[in-house]
Amino acid sequence: MEGKLVFAAAQVPFETGGLHFCTLVPLCNIDGEPVNAKADFPNTGLCWFMLRDVRFQGLTPGQLVVGPIEPTRDWQTSASDKHWFQLKVETAQMAGTPDTVLEVIDAGPEEPEGPRALIAPLREIHVDHRPTDLVIVRLGQRFYGPFRAKARRNEGGMDGGWRVTLERPSQNKIWQADETTVVRAGGLVETGEISVSLEDAPPSKAGLIHPIRYSFIPWHHFEKLRQTGAADIELLTDAEILGRAARDHLKPKAKRQQLQQLLRELDANLQNVSEVSSKTALATAKRLSEHLVASQRLGEELVEALVASGALDERIEKLKEKRFEEYVEARAAEAQSRIGERVREVQKQHEAVSAQVDELKATLKQERDEKRAAVDDEIRRLRTRADAEIEEERQHLNEQRQALHREQETLAKAVSQAAARFGEGRSELLSDLLVFWH
Repeated sequence: MEGKLVFAAAQVPFETGGLHFCTLVPLCNIDGEPVNAKADFPNTGLCWFMLRDVRFQGLTPGQLVVGPIEPTRDWQTSASDKHWFQLKVETAQMAGTPDTVLEVIDAGPEEPEGPRALIAPLREIHVDHRPTDLVIVRLGQRFYGPFRAKARRNEGGMDGGWRVTLERPSQNKIWQADETTVVRAGGLVETGEISVSLEDAPPSKAGLIHPIRYSFIPWHHFEKLRQTGAADIELLTDAEILGRAARDHLKPKAKRQQLQQLLRELDANLQNVSEVSSKTALATAKRLSEHLVASQRLGEELVEALVASGALDERIEKLKEKRFEEYVEARAAEAQSRIGERVREVQKQHEAVSAQVDELKATLKQERDEKRAAVDDEIRRLRTRADAEIEEERQHLNEQRQALHREQETLAKAVSQAAARFGEGRSELLSDLLVFWH
């Protein structure tokens, strides 16, 4: 299981010993190839995840995370509650970022307004888990995005459901692609149904279980959409469309002033109305008024008069806050991209160093084995030589011992003969001894 894998949070994170942990359900690799959880992740079918980074400590069941894995200290144990693999904490990522995956959420059938309906006031999409921060939206037979997904739990929060509102990225442009275009770019990944726990216990021990299916596009497939025919479209709100029309077509200053006055009257008349439609109209009128103030340049006389009256102070502050949020959002996306690039570079360096370490270990092992073999050969050669020398010395000693034994026998025989002859005469004994020694 090389490379990055896509996981779903299997439970609510829990804390023990001052550390936070969670288990993950393996879904597939980064290209969409399925993972056999029971076969590839023995015992539990899950992956262990230590939430060292505070970004992950707020994981909710079903959220997607991405990263490579490594063996745990319980690797190859047969205990049924032990995990063989864990997500590498230093390279783990939330899905919905560059080089991970973009989740696809279904917004129902195509609508007359097209994708503009997705950013309409009070428009919500109901999903069965918290989606990635960046999403692609399927509307009818077409795909639109990316959008930023703002998710809120359903009331009560025990059914696993979420309500999602969509925002455009920092620019007003999104991509539009049909199913054929998506297939040509590499295709959509759709998983089978998995079960996650809505408690801080793993699914096998929890009382509240929630089934989920996923659809997502790998990031490198998303990057190919333009090459395979995706259209780059501009997506504007109702207020932006009306503001642009007013700026382009209400050329006389009096007409623009009349529109501004009508908007103020509408704003005042709707303040105390409680119907949902009236609230929607009020919000649209407010955004249109802000857009007119920000973009249409009513003329020096109108601007000076409005500024002097103080009528624009509150709206200017709101506009400044909005622009500041857009600026921060744009810079955050850039920073996130740079951080992602840096993480990839560090990961590549880490992999290169690991490869060098492995190669050095192999070389040292080979040299050590070769030296050990040479020492063993030298020991065997010296032992053989020593055995031969010992054997030769043993034979030499045996020969000397045999010669000495023969001399002893000869001497003993001579002494015995001399003793026998001692009585016969000294002269004969001396004669025999002289013969012997000479």
